[in-house]
Amino acid sequence: MAKFFIISTSYKDNVERATLPWVEAVAANAEDHEVIVFLQGPAVRIATKGCARALVFPPFPPICELMDTFMEGGGKVFVCGTCMQAHEVAVEDLIEGVDVAGVGFLVHESANARIISY
Repeated sequence: MAKFFIISTSYKDNVERATLPWVEAVAANAEDHEVIVFLQGPAVRIATKGCARALVFPPFPPICELMDTFMEGGGKVFVCGTCMQAHEVAVEDLIEGVDVAGVGFLVHESANARIISY
């Protein structure tokens, strides 16, 4: 079993690039790997209530469905706290199960992981 640390920075500006990290996270999770998704920059908005429903890149399912599948399978989602401030996202706007973390967390968790960055 491997550990994957997937970093996503895309949002509505590039829905394809915003979708692919979730496709990979679901696939790795299904193979019983440890997977963490870390949202930075505008991607922090993906973790807000109702936001991901509008993000669809066919033929893939909507990001909200991919995120639900990932989290229901035990995957962990973190958002950058500083990026939340920059993009005016409040903690109470986050969907249940998403945690806030900083760059120190990113460095610590990714030190012994396979990193995939979008």
